[in-house]
Amino acid sequence: MKTQFSHLELEFNENAVDPGLRNMRSRFPGKDGRDPPIRGIIKEFGQGHEDLAEPLARKLFKGLLTDIVRSQELGIIYIDVAFRQIISSRFSDFSTAITIPHFLTSPELNPNLNPDQISGMEFETFQLISSDYWSFDDMVHAWNWENNGNLADWGVSRRQRLSR
Repeated sequence: MKTQFSHLELEFNENAVDPGLRNMRSRFPGKDGRDPPIRGIIKEFGQGHEDLAEPLARKLFKGLLTDIVRSQELGIIYIDVAFRQIISSRFSDFSTAITIPHFLTSPELNPNLNPDQISGMEFETFQLISSDYWSFDDMVHAWNWENNGNLADWGVSRRQRLSR
């Protein structure tokens, strides 16, 4: 991969937050002392979405919102909704996602929980589900801000809700 995509100047250190600052792979060297290999399942190579005109952005966001709803209907929540996750108009990284059944979303898996603990788990599940939509709203708001756009029909942004 490094050779084939050398013209893109990609960094293969598994640090998406601070590329170039801290090599996450070197924290777990192999028996020979070298960095472990990069592993992943790649179905296809795709494209990100940098400069989108408003009609394309509107279509992209509509599809992404549909994908969030469908994912949650399938029991996949907390999918880390953000531009960095979108490749070829789809969410690409589900490493932080929670799938049902999960100890948090299925209290019946632990019969020793008391009602307060179950209530707390239900509230936390609700928060995680809601965060997918809050993050989507933040993503639309950021696109509007950066592009002087007006995708206003997606709802009221967080900033507007908080100022009321």
